[in-house]
Amino acid sequence: MPERENKRSVVRSLGELGAETFRAIPSLFRGKEGWNQVGERLRKRTSKLRKEIENTLPVGGVLPEDRKKAAQLTDRGRREYNVGLYDMAAGLFEKAVQLYPRYQKALYFLGNTYYKQKRMQEALAKWRACIDADPKSPIAGKARIKVQHVAKLGRQFEEQLRDLEDDFS
Repeated sequence: MPERENKRSVVRSLGELGAETFRAIPSLFRGKEGWNQVGERLRKRTSKLRKEIENTLPVGGVLPEDRKKAAQLTDRGRREYNVGLYDMAAGLFEKAVQLYPRYQKALYFLGNTYYKQKRMQEALAKWRACIDADPKSPIAGKARIKVQHVAKLGRQFEEQLRDLEDDFS
């Protein structure tokens, strides 16, 4: 039911914006307002409408209340992570990702938690998902550093393994 009300609100706002745009045309041609004034008024209205839409409609299929719940779960997970309760933290981050699959913060910290639990492949998968969600974001940059670090560790391990094989040959 709330989703239907949200849609009605957005449709009503779009209608108001259309009507306001239509009403602005005569004032432009009569010289009552300049193009800049009308443009600024419509930009403000459009910006307000954009925020309304973001707060009422699903983003990427995720409802606002699910995004909020995912953020709360992630914050709780971070508290558990910071005191070393990695199993509890992983569960909270996983729930957050279930609610909001592209939530970068949850994906990043879930990757960190898996890393602490020595679950390297799963950690890499979550960090890569974090990067894929929005490659240009700051948190994607952090995830990229983590992926590079694990790759470096893998190369060092392979070198040490080769050295051991050489020693025993």
